[in-house]
Amino acid sequence: MAKSNGARKTKPIDAEVLPPEVALVEREHALMQPWYGNLATWWQGNKGMAEAAQRILAKARLLTAPTTEAEDLQLQHTLLEDKASLNMAEDHAEPFASALFKMHRMVTAARAEVVKPLQQSIDIKQALHNAYTTEQRRIARELEEKLRRQAEDEARERQRQELAELERQAIAREEASADLSDRERKFVDQMVRVNNATQAATIAGYKDPLKNAARLMSLGKITSAINGLKDAEAIRKQALAVSQEPVIPFVSTPAVRPNVSRASGARERTTWSAEVFDLDALHQACLRGECPPDLLMIDMSRLQRYAGELHELIDSWPGVRSKKSVTTF
Repeated sequence: MAKSNGARKTKPIDAEVLPPEVALVEREHALMQPWYGNLATWWQGNKGMAEAAQRILAKARLLTAPTTEAEDLQLQHTLLEDKASLNMAEDHAEPFASALFKMHRMVTAARAEVVKPLQQSIDIKQALHNAYTTEQRRIARELEEKLRRQAEDEARERQRQELAELERQAIAREEASADLSDRERKFVDQMVRVNNATQAATIAGYKDPLKNAARLMSLGKITSAINGLKDAEAIRKQALAVSQEPVIPFVSTPAVRPNVSRASGARERTTWSAEVFDLDALHQACLRGECPPDLLMIDMSRLQRYAGELHELIDSWPGVRSKKSVTTF
């Protein structure tokens, strides 16, 4: 008995078990190989059939409705011939179209195995990014509103300080008459009101108004007091104007940019949509011409389904009438 040469025996490899999708593709490919090999012949034959179909259609367009039973029988005969040609045309491509459809469906399903989880991942990350962006924009809006309120408060405080300063100045000017007697003070007050020395002296109670008016107006403390009151009155008018000035229109705050950066290669897309919250109002607006009339477009497929269910009862609908047709098979 011969000795073994010591070589290790190789374990037989199990036949590879192909996935069912691959097996189906190979089977369909084997079916279509002859078609691929004779594609030019098949295409030429299909072109001839297409030309024949166009000639049949051209003749059909010239036909008129039959007027006798014989003409109708002849029409039915050609109708059956056309149906036979139709079946032949479908049979001509059916095996290959079916195989292509199956392979297309499998390739589409295989693509979905990759695309679907990737799209779900994209949706998750997009939603997270959108949530972050929305939050950052909210924070920016709140900060901008805070800055605006702060600027308004500062503007109001500046206005308050300005009014306080004007009032201080007015009081300081009024104090120019602090060392006057009561009758002299009354004379000064009347001078500011009537701007007539004699009349002011009369109202103040002086016995010789003309003489005392001249005397009083020659005194420096009197003219200083009069000018002080006039200045105080002018200052208070200025303060009134300042108090009536609007504060908010003069407040200017910088826009706050959301803390959002765009990654390299990323793009932004803004989309708009609409929802109908009052369908009747929209219909009325379309009828008045305020909205595009195509918003009132009728769903014809649904209308046909209603016609198939209601038959002639649909004639009771305003603007709608039933149509009945009979087809010979």
